[in-house]
Amino acid sequence: MEIEAVLFDIGGVLLEDPRLGDFWKGSDESRILRERFGTGKISEEDFVKEGSKILDVSPEEFREGYEDAYSVGAIEDSLRVYDSVNVPRYIFSDTNPIHAKYIWERFKPMFEKSKGIYFSYEIGIRKSDPESFKIALKGMDVPAGSVLFIDNKLALLDVAKSVGMKALLYRNSEQLRMDLEERGLIK
Repeated sequence: MEIEAVLFDIGGVLLEDPRLGDFWKGSDESRILRERFGTGKISEEDFVKEGSKILDVSPEEFREGYEDAYSVGAIEDSLRVYDSVNVPRYIFSDTNPIHAKYIWERFKPMFEKSKGIYFSYEIGIRKSDPESFKIALKGMDVPAGSVLFIDNKLALLDVAKSVGMKALLYRNSEQLRMDLEERGLIK
């Protein structure tokens, strides 16, 4: 089946991964809190309040540190590859409102070139759940077998494959370009 759309992950593919491990200082409590926030189960206000308690800092210090952990840059060569894809592009990311706002403001052209955007906090589940890919497919209105999902995490590629999508492991921007050229997906 011919590829009709490419679904890109953001972190570690188009943009650098955030430095959250350093921010949370290895806190086990943070995993559950981040899961709830990243799937839209709690508000930003509650996230900041609970997170500041976990780290024993003021809400202001928490917000400043959390936003700083998300100060990521673009993987410029990957963005050039993204720009040259010759079928509709979509974005699919496990993220939260704070991160989404940050990357939207700094990388708006990337989002404007996308035909659709799927954030975990908006759809209510993370990419590790096959249902999240079904939601994206419904929004894309493209058969699963005609979608190529690109991510840097093997486990998430397996989830995409479980719903019938094709999957590509992101290693680096040069490999991405070669893989997409081989598939005829570069302008």
